[in-house]
Order: sequence, then structure tokens, then C-alpha cells
Amino acid sequence: MTKYINVTDLTTVIPAANAVWQAANTQQVSIPTALAPLTFDQELTPVAVLQKLYTEFLPDLDQAQMTTAVETATQAIFKDKALSQFVTPDYTEVDHPQTQFNFSELFNSPTMTSADLATLAITHLAATTQTFVATDPELLISLGQTLLADQKLIGIYDERQLPTILKTELAELQDHDNVALYLDDQPTVAANHLLTSHPEYRLIDQTVLLTQIPLIAALVNLTNQAQADAVNLVIPGTKLNAVLAALYARQLGLPIAKIIVAVAAESDLAAFINGEATELTPEIKVNLQRLAALVADKPINTDAEMVTALQQTDILDFVPVDRTEVAAEIRFLQTKLDYTAGLETALTTLAVPEVTATATESVVLALIDPYVTPETILRGLTGRNDGKTGFEAVQILRQIVGAKPARLITHLKGVKAVETPKFAEQDFK
Repeated sequence: MTKYINVTDLTTVIPAANAVWQAANTQQVSIPTALAPLTFDQELTPVAVLQKLYTEFLPDLDQAQMTTAVETATQAIFKDKALSQFVTPDYTEVDHPQTQFNFSELFNSPTMTSADLATLAITHLAATTQTFVATDPELLISLGQTLLADQKLIGIYDERQLPTILKTELAELQDHDNVALYLDDQPTVAANHLLTSHPEYRLIDQTVLLTQIPLIAALVNLTNQAQADAVNLVIPGTKLNAVLAALYARQLGLPIAKIIVAVAAESDLAAFINGEATELTPEIKVNLQRLAALVADKPINTDAEMVTALQQTDILDFVPVDRTEVAAEIRFLQTKLDYTAGLETALTTLAVPEVTATATESVVLALIDPYVTPETILRGLTGRNDGKTGFEAVQILRQIVGAKPARLITHLKGVKAVETPKFAEQDFK
């Protein structure tokens, strides 16, 4: 039976009901151990796969509650669609310098990002009057769409680098009576202050195990569609919850040969993996602690131990990629392979390995709809910045690539910008 242990000693047991909700503000960082290999028939529905996984990770959860939560959430968000969509680009006339690769899209959902998967069933598994706190805009948007009637969401985020489409989605949330959004240049710090004064609130971020379980289900769907005996998964370094999901999936018996993490070369994460002294966000650090403890199978107490474990493993490979090459990659993917990729996905494809075993295929996880960042794609395709953003950029991009944008895009056209207040801690005292 699965149990949860502290990464600093690998002996202290943490109750599963607590472990699966642990976020970056936790005092103890846990990992699941004694995961039993699972068998997933290709005929299993997404709901059945999810039920098996929740039973594995939450053995003490009331089965009736779990079944109801999974069925309700899955039907509301995905209807009868698969959790991931396998896409094979057209390599007919292309001699690509890297090994040919496929995409697995995990964004076919209401908010156009993998956050819909990550937050699946969270609101249904929490207390019906729970107040959630989040700082990740994608998770905020998804949680805001799935709150139960008496639940509340407090969102604190930095909008300075956000794509216009995500800003528009957040603006729409302002109309929800049970959602309160605030701006802050240091949202993590602000959220920690809020959680200190209100410990009954629950933080939801990428470190919460419940955001990883549905991603594992999507990987089951992915490996069932793969053509080779095993897959190399190529995952953006901005989504370490997906990296953890892949590692857990491998432990559960899925045919995952290697997990390749694409990391922007100039990022703090890349510097840390290289052994340089750098300050990581609590969210990144907690997930790296988990990854290190899982691959090293020994306690992780210091940054040096973490770096050593992550550098010496054969399972994980952190690959630095150059952001300046993204525009050319977007152009190549569109013009040569007829695949439309946004910033994050194009950056990730730069980490695809050049040589793999013939029995292994590389699959890039595409975790965000390209139409969320249309301005980036336009710059990649045209080589210039014409200042078009948001829905205006979507219209132009649609004419160029001929692909239909998500239905949500059309809906967002009528959403007007609203002024989001600055976060003030005294407002919550």
C-alpha cells in the first residue's frame, strides 16, 4: 500500500490525506513510496484510469466519494474526450537534424492549458466551503472555472509577463462572486503572508500531488497511443508537476525510457542544475527535492545533495535550450511539419534528443494551446513584431495557419478589461 515519507530522512511517515495536499509552503516535503505497478488496458475510459490512480495514491480515501468526484469532474471538463491527443507531424519531405518526434497535447479543455488536467477533481475532493489560494495564472483560471457553490478562490498574481489571452481569461473571472483577484510583484510572498494569517486556506500550486495524478492518467493515454515499445518524454521545465507525473508514471510501470526536461539556458533552474548558487522559488525547490529523492532513493537535505542527485541520474536529463532559437523553431514546425506551436512548446522541442534507440520514440508534451500566445507565433513566422496581441493576433494567425482556434477564444472576444486591485494584507485581517 502506498505511504508517504519525508524526503529529508525517508522514514518519517506523513498521512496520505495530508501529503497529497502539501504545497510549497509546507514544512515537510513528502514523496509516495511503495507504489505498486499498475496495468492499464487500452479499452479503459479516462474515468476508469483516474479511479485506479486515485485508489493507488489515496488508498484511505472513501471510494464512493472518489468515484463521484472523478466522474463529476471529468464529465464537466472533458465530456467523453481523451485526456491527451497524440499528433504526428508530417515528416514526408523533411530530413530533420533531430530524431523524429511526435506531440502529445494536454490542453484540449476549457482554459486551453494543462491546468485543466492538473486541477481536475481538486474542488470536488476538498471541503465544500474551502477557500483556495493560488498564484499561478493558469491554475487560477482553471480553479475559478470549477469552484463549487460555497467555495472561494483568492488569486494573487504578477501580470507583467502574462500573454493578453490569459489576462482576458482572468478578467472574466472577476465577474465570479466567489473569486477575488489581486496583483502583486511578488505573489508568492504575498500569498505566504495571507496563508500565515489564515492557515485554514489551502494553497494550490504545482507542488500539490493532486495536480499530478490526472497528468499521470494523460500519460497512460499517451503511451497507449505510442508506436514504439517505449517513449522518451520531453517536458517543459516550467511544468515540474508534469515531470513528477512522468516519474511516478514510470514507477507505476508505464513504458517511459527517459524524461527530458527543457530548461531555458538563462533561467534560475538551469543555473541551479549546473551547480551555481541561485535563489529558486519555493515551488520549484520543493518539486526538485522530490525529484532528487525519487531518482537517488536517499534523503535529500541540502542543495548540493539535490544537484548531485539530479546530475547523476540516468532517468532525468535537464537540457538547456536557447530562447533565441525559438522563433526559428516555430517557423520550422509550421512551415515544414505543419504543426502550430507556441512559445513553451517550441522551446521544449529544442530539447528533443538527436539519437534514440529504434524501439523508443520521443514525444513532446504540449501543455498550452498555441492560440494562448498568438503574438509569439506571429513573430516567429513573420520575423517582425507588428504590435498585434490577443484576439487581434488570433485572427491574423488563423488566416496564416488555417487552424481553428479553441471555442473559448471566440467567447473571450466580448470580455472587457477590468482593473485588478493591488494585494493588501490588511484587507484580510
